[in-house]
Amino acid sequence: MHVTTEYDALLDALVLRIHAEGYHSWVITHAAARYRREGPDSTARYLAIRYLASRPEEVRRMGRVVVTELIKAALEQDGARRAA
Repeated sequence: MHVTTEYDALLDALVLRIHAEGYHSWVITHAAARYRREGPDSTARYLAIRYLASRPEEVRRMGRVVVTELIKAALEQDGARRAA
């Protein structure tokens, strides 16, 4: 599983893509203002739950904690990239 994020200035939103083997990429947008207000931990937990709700078989394979940490790392990498 590979997670990427990017900021879409037109939408003022984060665009999250999860690439999992054997699946089409999963894409969701998340309001940047909400991300700034709630931070990476809450946002990662929320997005992990959304992802796992749409792919319940991934709960058994990956687990919520692993997916949350992958999303959190991608959010932090994107934040560092934009800050540089």
